[in-house]
Formats: sequence, C-alpha cells, structure tokens
Amino acid sequence: LSQLFVRLDGICTHRRVTKIETVAAEYVCAVGVEADDVAEGDKDGHTAILSRLINFALDVLELDHNVLGEPIQFRMGMHT
Repeated sequence: LSQLFVRLDGICTHRRVTKIETVAAEYVCAVGVEADDVAEGDKDGHTAILSRLINFALDVLELDHNVLGEPIQFRMGMHT
C-alpha cells in the first residue's frame, strides 16, 4: 500500500493537489486549502482549482491497481 501512496504523492505534486494525510488505507487530499489555491480561485474561479482535483482522480483511475499482485479498488469522494 505504501508503494501506491508514493505514486499518489507524485500525482498530487504533478496536479498541484495538497496531500492532507494518510490514515490506514485512506488517502486524503484537497484543493483550495493553500494560499495559492485561494488566490487562484479568486482570480479564475473555482473551476480552475477543482479541475486539478478531477484530473488527479482521473490519473488515479488510470494507475495499475495491483498492489502486491492483488487488484485493489478505490472509493473516491469529492466535497465542495
């Protein structure tokens, strides 16, 4: 699982999504929590920052979802 989380960290960096925490098998990230995100949202609207989160989710769905030879499933939620 830690190998997968390292890959998710890379996607967060690439998509400019803020990793909040990992708790057991849960990976929590967000947009709109950093000062730069707030400034971008004020300037360009929420669509700009939300699109980064949606693209993060799409990137995660495109990953090879085998960890230790076993397929895994994701449950994702987005809140505004």
